[in-house]
Amino acid sequence: MNNRILHFESIGGASGDMILGALAGLGVSLEELNEELKSLQVDPFEIVVDDLRRTGAVRIKVGARGGKPVTASPEIEDCRKCAAESGTSVKNVYDAALSAYHADLK
Repeated sequence: MNNRILHFESIGGASGDMILGALAGLGVSLEELNEELKSLQVDPFEIVVDDLRRTGAVRIKVGARGGKPVTASPEIEDCRKCAAESGTSVKNVYDAALSAYHADLK
């Protein structure tokens, strides 16, 4: 295992699946991560990924009022980059990013 240290501060909090998704996006081997997490001696578990697509990250601009999001717009430059890398249209990337954002709100 190639050891590297990653330190991040989650000021607003982060769920386990968000952190695992971020680690997978950074290229961490999920098999190695499974093995390391087993050393924590918690209830038996296994991280299973059915489908992992690395098409890049798209930042979302969020407008809020009274602490609640009212608008969301994916960054178009991120969408263009992901579209070029994945061979799909900018609209498909934009729509997928927006759908993922709304799904995370539920």
